[in-house]
Amino acid sequence: MVVWQQAPQKDVSILDPGFRQRLICIVDYREAFTWRYDPKYDPEYKDPAAIPEEVKPYLRGEEYVWEGTSHLPGFQDACISYWQECVKLARRLVRIFALCLELLEDYFDKFTTYPGSDGVFNYYPTMAQEQAASSQDVGLGSHTDLQCFTLL
Repeated sequence: MVVWQQAPQKDVSILDPGFRQRLICIVDYREAFTWRYDPKYDPEYKDPAAIPEEVKPYLRGEEYVWEGTSHLPGFQDACISYWQECVKLARRLVRIFALCLELLEDYFDKFTTYPGSDGVFNYYPTMAQEQAASSQDVGLGSHTDLQCFTLL
């Protein structure tokens, strides 16, 4: 298992000079299987020749993540099918957000054409009740997602 550890930091002010928070060293105790957005799996067909040059450097479809799953029949197809449904739902939600903000329904479409929509399956190992009560380890510690929202 890979354990990601957040380095200890001193008092920090992230949002406001009046807001002070003490960050301590906490271990993210989890395993994850992750893949990145790839236009060839997008539920809305994308012509590879039409991808804008300024977008191409950020499209890093990583086929190698699937190489280690070849012994699991149907795993890649099931993951991609699930992910495609999430992408479709996310695009519908973004259109609803636009309407709620009294914008044109397609206002955010340019931002969701080649989205930063990664797929992630997290596994959090079980801890005995006594271990959990005394542990400072967390499944996934404080972090920031760069996407618009996260679908669980």
